[in-house]
Amino acid sequence: RLTMLGVALSCANAVKFVGLFVILLAGVFTLWQLWDVLGDPARPLAYTVRHFLARVLCLILLPVAMHMAFFYLHLVVVNQ
Repeated sequence: RLTMLGVALSCANAVKFVGLFVILLAGVFTLWQLWDVLGDPARPLAYTVRHFLARVLCLILLPVAMHMAFFYLHLVVVNQ
């Protein structure tokens, strides 16, 4: 589900300024969930690190990579 959210965030970012509000909303909810994970002392540190890394990979790196790929394709098509 995080991967699909990352794909959706990448697509939302491509839709002008409204996409930034969607990214902001997803970021607030992600921080809220991570705060719950960090606030539970019963969970081991490895669990917290896995959650953090999964969110960084799926919600930051994947949308940035997709956005750059779409922009590259756009430039390739425009320059033909």
